[in-house]
Amino acid sequence: MKAGVGYGSVNGNVRLNPGRRMLQSVQTALSVFEKVAVAQPIGVSELARELGLTKSTVQRCLVTLHEAGWIRPEGKEQTRWVITSKCFSLGRRVGDVPRLREVAARWMEQLRTESRESIHLVLPEGRDAVAMEALESPHTLRIFWPVGARAPLHVTAAGKAMLSRYAEEDLEAYLSKGLEPTTRSSITDARKLRAELKLTRERGWASTEDELTEGACSVAAAILDRQGRPIASLSISGPTLRMGRSVREAYGKHVRRAAEEIGREL
Repeated sequence: MKAGVGYGSVNGNVRLNPGRRMLQSVQTALSVFEKVAVAQPIGVSELARELGLTKSTVQRCLVTLHEAGWIRPEGKEQTRWVITSKCFSLGRRVGDVPRLREVAARWMEQLRTESRESIHLVLPEGRDAVAMEALESPHTLRIFWPVGARAPLHVTAAGKAMLSRYAEEDLEAYLSKGLEPTTRSSITDARKLRAELKLTRERGWASTEDELTEGACSVAAAILDRQGRPIASLSISGPTLRMGRSVREAYGKHVRRAAEEIGREL
């Protein structure tokens, strides 16, 4: 057997190199995940028996998948496992993104005409909010987030709008990893963020002031699927000096209406 193609040899005994072992570990974890998705709720013993793996191997895979947010224990005891809504969110994006862009385009143009501020269509990606589409304000002084830009969900209005609609276990998973600030105004206390997310859910729109960038404000509303789960959000962003409290409240109602209409059309 030739050396350097994923294998090594010591005293005639063939062994896998580290890269090959890592690939096999990934494949094993994916097999465990797929079996959980099909047979949920399911426990370690059943998984080991069905997949022909040791219980210790299955347990390591379950812990890794749980830490990554793909599965969660059913009930208080970590004995039987189910997949999380993160899986459904990813699956929806495969087919929904082109349609989402198409439907949102008209409403984004309308919001820019009404507000003369920058408009963004934002998707959740892990712990980040990512700009998928953007329309720039005609003002010389403007706040603009280019397509592909990303920031933590909790420091953006778009991100907070989506977090406010997360299932409790998904929100708790997000909060458990800490809230890193991007400015002095960023919310870093989980209780304070929970209170703001409660208000956001009640009124239907989120707001930030100097939390992502000093001197910048934003309002946003989540775009929901037919099950009420957040698939994206729509935001209006501008300089703090043009977006005082009363302006943010008015824009918040506008962006909420637009997000609701987009959700109905999807």
